[in-house]
Amino acid sequence: MESTAKFGLNRTLVLPAVATLLVSGTLFVLGRLFGSLVVVASSIHWLLLFALIAGARTQVLDPQPGSTLPLRRVFVALLFLIVTFIGVALANGFAFVAPASTGDLLGLGALMLAAAVGSVVVARFFQSPQSEAIGDELGLVKIARIGTWLSLFGAASVFAAHFEMPAFELQVRILLVVVPVLLAIELLFRGVFALVAPPPTGAAFGADLFIARVFGSSYNPIQSAFNSVEDTFGVDVRSSWALGFLRRVSFPLLVGLGFGRGRKFLRRRGLRCHPPTRPCPILRYKGTGGREGLG
Repeated sequence: MESTAKFGLNRTLVLPAVATLLVSGTLFVLGRLFGSLVVVASSIHWLLLFALIAGARTQVLDPQPGSTLPLRRVFVALLFLIVTFIGVALANGFAFVAPASTGDLLGLGALMLAAAVGSVVVARFFQSPQSEAIGDELGLVKIARIGTWLSLFGAASVFAAHFEMPAFELQVRILLVVVPVLLAIELLFRGVFALVAPPPTGAAFGADLFIARVFGSSYNPIQSAFNSVEDTFGVDVRSSWALGFLRRVSFPLLVGLGFGRGRKFLRRRGLRCHPPTRPCPILRYKGTGGREGLG
């Protein structure tokens, strides 16, 4: 009976850890082979997710009080930052990625959408009841939600490049790198500060980061910010009708404004969207070719 329980404990978080590492490696390799630094940069968030899952698993298998847990946080954060900065330095080198073709970009965009779906699956996995108490479930859910948005931004950039629209590749790459790095830096600072005030016995690894609360408490980024205020400071913003209304309508309003700006851009490019019943303007000519007017 004891051996069975130990075997079940050893299997804790093995599947999500292996899955996130495979996704990170796949995005990195395929981004290099098919010429997209955006896809390569998207692998960084999956690498961070793997590092946090591995840290949470270590804390479950071997919970350590005192200074051991802060040292684990510092080690995981530093290792991730070192690997990330080395990768960024290599990406700035000559011919890091292969030249991209139109068909490759379309496939890479579909890959980024699949990565976004994968982030949703990871979030749902950690939201479901676990056989063993982890302590970092909420933090991992929030970081997976952030990964969903990052993958969607990457997919939009790759598809825009495919359709020869402004892709903002540099800005998207910076976003895909900076967000995981900031999360890792917060984990590093938490580890350093915990050396002064050691956490109690049985404390979680520390995936529930403040940045993750602000941007990952909900798929709606505005509502996520309000939820982070409630979770962190204990302020109930739902008691105010005005704030509750703002939380519900602000994100759809921003999406609508973005769609409107996209239509204006298409019109400037000469692509006009008319209703199906509206006839196309036709030039009529008479006689020897004189223009009569628009039909």
